[in-house]
Amino acid sequence: MLRIRVLRLFRNLQLLYFTIIMPLALIALGLYLNSIRTVDFRMESLKLDSRTYNETEIVYLNNTDHDITKLIDSIAQDAKHIEEYDGNFANLMNIAPHIAAFNINDYNLPRLNLTVTYNDTMQHSLPILINILSNAYYRLISGKNEATPIEVKTHPFQQTSQPQQFNVGAASCAILLGMVFILLPITLAVDMVYDREIKAKNQLRVNGLSFSMYFLSYFIVLAGLMIFICLCILGIIFLFDVPSLREIPAVITLGILIMLYCPSSIVFCTCLSYIFDKLDSAQSMLPNIATFFGMLPFILVMILDMQGLGGTASFALHVAFSLLNSMYVPYAAVYYVDRVHLMCSINAACHYLVMSDYLTMEIILLAFGALVQCPVWFFVLVLLDINKSGGNVSDMFKRFLRDGDTVREEIMENSDIGEHEDTDVKNERQKVFNFVVSPALAQEPPLVLLQNLRKEYRPKESGSSCCSKREEERKIAVRNLSLAVEPGEVLGLLGHNGAGKTTTMKIIIAEEVPTKGKVQISGHNINTHMSDAFRQMGYCPQHDAQWKNITVREHLECYAAIRGVPWSDVDRIVDLYLSELQIHEHADKQSQECSGGTRRKLSFAMAMVGGPKVILMDEPSTGMDPRSKRFLWDTILASFQGGRGVILTTHSMEEADALCSRVGIMVKGELRCIGSTQHLKNLYGAGYTLEMKLQGGDCTPTTPSGDRIAGLKEFVAGLFSDATLEESFADRLVFAVPQHAVTSLADCFTQLEKGVPQILALGHFPGMTLYRRYVIIGDRLAISVRGRTVNLRKKCTQNITDVFNCLVSGICEAISIVFANKLGDCANDNVMKRIILLQDVADNGTVNIRVISNDSSVVLQRNSKETHHLVPSNPWRDNEETIR
Repeated sequence: MLRIRVLRLFRNLQLLYFTIIMPLALIALGLYLNSIRTVDFRMESLKLDSRTYNETEIVYLNNTDHDITKLIDSIAQDAKHIEEYDGNFANLMNIAPHIAAFNINDYNLPRLNLTVTYNDTMQHSLPILINILSNAYYRLISGKNEATPIEVKTHPFQQTSQPQQFNVGAASCAILLGMVFILLPITLAVDMVYDREIKAKNQLRVNGLSFSMYFLSYFIVLAGLMIFICLCILGIIFLFDVPSLREIPAVITLGILIMLYCPSSIVFCTCLSYIFDKLDSAQSMLPNIATFFGMLPFILVMILDMQGLGGTASFALHVAFSLLNSMYVPYAAVYYVDRVHLMCSINAACHYLVMSDYLTMEIILLAFGALVQCPVWFFVLVLLDINKSGGNVSDMFKRFLRDGDTVREEIMENSDIGEHEDTDVKNERQKVFNFVVSPALAQEPPLVLLQNLRKEYRPKESGSSCCSKREEERKIAVRNLSLAVEPGEVLGLLGHNGAGKTTTMKIIIAEEVPTKGKVQISGHNINTHMSDAFRQMGYCPQHDAQWKNITVREHLECYAAIRGVPWSDVDRIVDLYLSELQIHEHADKQSQECSGGTRRKLSFAMAMVGGPKVILMDEPSTGMDPRSKRFLWDTILASFQGGRGVILTTHSMEEADALCSRVGIMVKGELRCIGSTQHLKNLYGAGYTLEMKLQGGDCTPTTPSGDRIAGLKEFVAGLFSDATLEESFADRLVFAVPQHAVTSLADCFTQLEKGVPQILALGHFPGMTLYRRYVIIGDRLAISVRGRTVNLRKKCTQNITDVFNCLVSGICEAISIVFANKLGDCANDNVMKRIILLQDVADNGTVNIRVISNDSSVVLQRNSKETHHLVPSNPWRDNEETIR
């Protein structure tokens, strides 16, 4: 299973993009932004002089009678621009821009008296002016013309806490790296939705893959991806020289947090995936949901922490999210690891970081939360999977509450017996009841046992249900079905769409939860011992549950491994199935490249590999051409000799007749009849169906066509005394003719040929074959004789009466040859149960003749001398000859 996961990952370019390429791009961008922080908290001392500000123009006003040239020259050595002002000194406040103005009141060294007005919008203007005057005065007193005898520097106060401002680099790094560790489990969770959509998960479960092994394969793939991503992070860290994550303790701390996050994240994301049943919905919505659960809580905590708006509030939120929200962990892990380095960088006493520095309360809470969430979400996942897979959550709790490892099985009483049940159905129900009550008395227990199986669906509510007092009637899909499949038996379930066949199959494979009833597979209750039951079961679904980008051979190898086939024998067994099913040339094709028939054969092989005792087949030959269908039937018949049991659902009576030892017919959820095909034919098949069609026209009692319908009814009543009209629609009439009313088929055809033109007056229809001008009775000529089918093929060059006589004669001869006895007139023997006249005559006027049985095929040939001989052929091969 792990190999399948890896192959699907690397063969899906879209999945590869979201799991490897995009994460690497986000990592590079996040670490780059973190490496170019906008604020450096270890600022150097700032030298204060006239070059600190660009606009350092100084003006002066001389209010003395002395020469101040030396003073101005000394000041000019430090000031960029200085000029004299001869106006009112008070007006200088309105003249801009200047850093300062000097009002020199007295200058007589060593005495100097002046007034300084400075620009307070320049933060460091006052210390700069004091330094300029101090240097000028020093030069005048000392007589030394030094450039800058006195220097002034400002040193920032040492910070003891994080600055209360938003750090773009740290926030961007945490968000982008957190998104990386969110994308990986979300992508794999979306892949699980795909498994459920194509029914692959259910197919794996029914064929024996355990719950733990299924999710373990995902966990191993995710762990491998996480390790790869962490290694890439290390490489990019050294490439961009990110200080906060360059330290070995930081790398170890972040790695531990990510490894603890890995199992909890995949379990949490898997729980989220159970919201969806379609891949498209999961791909569009699941990443947004994960982002909502992860990024928004982190942004809230980060802003509160950076701005210092609530120390205890941000910590309390961090505690809550760490313990309850798995998606919060990767964002917070990157942020708080980076924060440790940030606090060290603004602390002069911190020269390097050790492992203990990273054991902060916030990081410890993240690790503890990841450990606590894993078992909690795993328990939630088990409940969701049981409910989604058709199990009953209450049964799981009963195992723990009751003593022993089994749940006490109650005898299911029959409270709703269908009114249409016949004797065979009642006997089957009693047989199942006896198996349940006294299992020790049975010589060989049944492989599949269904007792009083019932499934009800609640109708869709319209309007407000809280105000509705009456309880709406529920739809019953399966009504108290009881069946037993014994070893070596192939049981077919037939019925129209909506009869309950598929619902019954879904209940057996635990895809649906029964409202009432019990299902046992080889003695294991499907509700309480699901794993034990599935080890004995193989399932061939109606729709192919196959991965598109996995080859035919890889599918079989996977299911062989699940079934416990030794690895040394896998190749041999897979090659055997490929060759026997004639799909060896498609072995290395991906499933999406195979035809529908090849995929159906692959589904059958997936159900059969490993030799399970019970096989469930839901319309196994759906969508196959006749030749492939016949070949699959032959393979199925050869495969189920011995102690295996099979339940098969189908719409085709021909398929059921060919494969099934017993057939049950369901109608509106009820089992109406059950027994062998021959038993059902003898019981319900006595008689014939006569279908007639008039030439088009308005068929009302006042029209000519209406008169012909009345005449046709009288004609049929005279020909068959007990015939009844079953269906009448426009110009089409269907009559039911009892078998005892037919004394001679040849005479019937002759009288029909004589009477039909007079009554029906069918004319020539343009574009139709010769036969379509005449009476249409059914779809084709098919006579069932004790489970054998006779098809006829003859060149229609004579009139229809001759054709009918020839056909009846040929039928009698074929039956005589097959059974080696004389039947005389075909209708005199009670072996013929149904006759339908040919409709699918070829355009060249030929009609098929073929004698087919379940075990061999015997073809009747007629040569130019009108002699007959038998040609044996392989079972179910399409051998046809033409009678000239």
